[in-house]
Amino acid sequence: MEEEQLDLVVIGAGVCGLTAASTHLTLHPASHIAIIDAAPYVGGVWARHRLYPGLRTNNLLGMYELPDFPLKEVVAGQGLKVKEGEHVPGEIMGAYLEEYAEVRGLREKGRCRLEWRVEWVREIESGIGGWRIGCNVKTKSDGGEGEKRVLRASKLVVATGLTSTPFVPRLKGSESFDRSLFHTVDFKKNAATLNPAKTKRIALLGGGKSAWDVAHEYASTGIPVDWIIRASGAGPRWMAPAFVTPLKRQLEKLVSTRVATWLSPCIFDSDGYAGIRWFLHQTWLGVMIVKVFFWILGTDTVALMGFDKHPETKKLKPWHSALFAGNELGIKNYGEDPLEYVRNGIIKVHIADITHLSAGCVHLSTSEALETDALICATGWSPIPAIKFLPEGLDVKLGLPHIATKDEVEKDASIIASADREIERRFPLLAAHHTTLPSSYSEKWEGYALYRFIVPPSYYSKRTIAFAGALLNLRTAVCAELQALWIAAYFSDRLNPIPSPSPPQFDAIRYNAVLYARFEKYRFPEKEKAVPDLVLDAVPYFDLLEGDLGLQRWRKGGVGEWVAPYGVTEWNGVVEEWKKRVRWREGEQSKGFGKLMN
Repeated sequence: MEEEQLDLVVIGAGVCGLTAASTHLTLHPASHIAIIDAAPYVGGVWARHRLYPGLRTNNLLGMYELPDFPLKEVVAGQGLKVKEGEHVPGEIMGAYLEEYAEVRGLREKGRCRLEWRVEWVREIESGIGGWRIGCNVKTKSDGGEGEKRVLRASKLVVATGLTSTPFVPRLKGSESFDRSLFHTVDFKKNAATLNPAKTKRIALLGGGKSAWDVAHEYASTGIPVDWIIRASGAGPRWMAPAFVTPLKRQLEKLVSTRVATWLSPCIFDSDGYAGIRWFLHQTWLGVMIVKVFFWILGTDTVALMGFDKHPETKKLKPWHSALFAGNELGIKNYGEDPLEYVRNGIIKVHIADITHLSAGCVHLSTSEALETDALICATGWSPIPAIKFLPEGLDVKLGLPHIATKDEVEKDASIIASADREIERRFPLLAAHHTTLPSSYSEKWEGYALYRFIVPPSYYSKRTIAFAGALLNLRTAVCAELQALWIAAYFSDRLNPIPSPSPPQFDAIRYNAVLYARFEKYRFPEKEKAVPDLVLDAVPYFDLLEGDLGLQRWRKGGVGEWVAPYGVTEWNGVVEEWKKRVRWREGEQSKGFGKLMN
């Protein structure tokens, strides 16, 4: 089979994949690239085929957009409508990303390959290296299996993100359940179930933001909902109004304000305020301040939501401190109070496990049997890319999530112990919580272990592969932009020297990746399959990337650097800023980028 040769392949056409491709083209306009996605449209979670009814951003207008590409201008140009102070509808986000792909030239010259499903990826170990990517391509005449294609790329960016592979639990008796059963990713395909004439009642499994969305959509249509939240799970996730604390600060701006970020336990001291962080997280008084801050944040959120005002809404009150809420928190972006449907009984909350299914019925551990016309799984996503990495075991070598073997644990025991000691020394509050966790919280599952949450440590010197968007945060668009620039600089061998690790006996890259991965187990221990979660640490993470790139970290100045929230405009022109700093020449080939393929 003839193999198409390319300089760069990006897997994933969501916001992270599009920005990675766009930034690469800005630096290497003559290069041959391909953006591959199994979906029929670009946009990732905001692609047309995934826009379920009522989907909106958690962000208010102006906080979810790419630097140098204002959403307002796209909205105005396409005659769309969204007002200041409103959450951006999913259709507008989808149109915005489609416009971005067009304007940045990503739809030209066959660069965007939609309905191409990546089946496998194999490293090319001979010559200058690179990757072979096996694809299944859907064709118009395709009645079954699509056409097989193989691409050969000098560089590979995996930008499938964390919301590409739906997780659907195995439920006993599902083969006899003769009703609709689907994950929220397929909500749009099953929108006909929103018809009250055909659907008399639905069951919903899950405790996160997508569960809130689905429950609200059916209830607002007049369809009763049995909302099931696992008694054996982590409970209902945090739901908050757009404005929180007694000062009524916009939540997404609060988490982007340096004063607030100092209060969050953060493993990377990258913002230049190590002394303040030491005081807050390693002294008795500082730890008390941190506890009080998160107590106020949690108490205020519970009061504003009104969880304690009704016996049924109490069931949706989060089980864990706001300190451990993470990026799974949702922001109430509905035009009405969704809890009213709980109070009036249209939504009935069940804290129970599903024991089994039968014909038209969901059976719970409370002995309840719920008759239903559909069971919808708002059960989240698998963190593992739906790609087979070859040869067998390469996924572990790449630092992807997996179940650790006994041999692996023993091999890494020394570096893990060193990382744990550092974490426990720097964050006694997290250490105390970690030691009180029940034994059911397993240490066997290993999450992402990537340097800077981007590069597999064992591949750092090769400069042939990077992962984009393999983390959670509320500043997705800005994060995508900075990660894209970091990846481009990394591929071109233009990053600042790697700092030495605290324990000199370990490789700096490897220790950094292990330290960050272990930290996630302490920071959000209730998560069974830990992925990097930077809900309050996005701005310090941006500082980290900027430091590697040699860019200015403090981008506001004065007292505003501490108390004013970081928005989007602070990073306007960041790619040109970096090009000027390194004296970049258009189309430049540096020693780290490798030889272009013809």
